[in-house]
Amino acid sequence: PYRVGMTSVQLLEPSTGSLANAKTSTGQPARLLPTVIRYPAHGNPGSAASPPVPGAPPQRGAGPFPLVVFSQGYDYPAEGYSALLDAWARAGFVVADPTYPETDPATPGGPNESDIVNHPADLRFVVSSLIAASHRASSPLHGLVKADQIALIGQSDGGDVTLAASANTCCRDSRVKAAVILSGAELAAFGGAYYGSGSPPLLVVQ
Repeated sequence: PYRVGMTSVQLLEPSTGSLANAKTSTGQPARLLPTVIRYPAHGNPGSAASPPVPGAPPQRGAGPFPLVVFSQGYDYPAEGYSALLDAWARAGFVVADPTYPETDPATPGGPNESDIVNHPADLRFVVSSLIAASHRASSPLHGLVKADQIALIGQSDGGDVTLAASANTCCRDSRVKAAVILSGAELAAFGGAYYGSGSPPLLVVQ
């Protein structure tokens, strides 16, 4: 096991989404995706209950590591899954959990489940951003992400999003090599067709 380090980023995805008050560097509307990232770090791993250490020095000498991106369920905070996320990082994965716009319980005015149709694109943007960060020398993720070993995991509505981004022609990301669906479903609102040629291996837990 590894010690678990933690960092967080605020990702701005260019979009015509609902966050009209957020802007990219070019002045275009953006979707804000706060993302917490756990990673194997230097130091004593401690016990399985040891909390992540913010800013801990990454264990680059043992990397790069496979990337896991986790998608939260509707009206449930992404960090509510911290025990799972910590365990995966201790096992040698870089683990990211973005908070999606409008479906988090802290959403101003309350969550809006219909925004889920935008989440597969959000998820692909997070994957792209983390791979790019791994290539930047100034990033705390520099050299940590193994870009050819990416898995998606999601629970409930997050499972729907994960399945769409990994195995639906509407939104499939060909970089994804495996996916885990926890209490998810095939959501008709995404359109497309599921399980076509090139879909990755899936573990489905209902």
